[in-house]
Amino acid sequence: MSKIAVYLNEHILGEISSAKSLRKKYSTDGSVLSITPEIVAFPRVTNDIRKIARFTWQLAEKGHAVPMTARGYGGDVTGGAIGKGIIVDTSVHLGDIIEIGTKDKLVHVQPGISLEALNTTLKWQGLVLPGALSHEARQYSVGGVIASDSAGLNGAVADNIDRLEVVLANGDVIETGPINK
Repeated sequence: MSKIAVYLNEHILGEISSAKSLRKKYSTDGSVLSITPEIVAFPRVTNDIRKIARFTWQLAEKGHAVPMTARGYGGDVTGGAIGKGIIVDTSVHLGDIIEIGTKDKLVHVQPGISLEALNTTLKWQGLVLPGALSHEARQYSVGGVIASDSAGLNGAVADNIDRLEVVLANGDVIETGPINK
């Protein structure tokens, strides 16, 4: 295992691997492209993603660039779910619905949940996420749809996003949303 993988395994709750078979699995997505990553990470909490981002930022400051690519189910057809550095797969441990507010019609989800799972749960509450009704919805994570701007029919998923919690390249976390007057 690489030194980076060993270091990160000691500092995050999730798992890090540099196994050749796993790296090969994550070398492709829905596109015709293929890039083999150095490491694959499976974060368990947002803080894991922050630590990975902060570590890669610190390495870059020292002249050793290790790119970081977020990934869900790998359904992206543009090559956006593959990269040569660290692949951060959010679909393994970060695929939960945190809260559904039926009164306000708000749902708080983690990035790895599939559109299909989200819509199935929302149907039980009498809600639906417009634009995410495709038969291919099981292949796409919410985070992947947002990242690739493949936001459903006519952008309907993007039109229904109120706020995002985003981990920046340096490991800082921001929350986006409407600005108050």
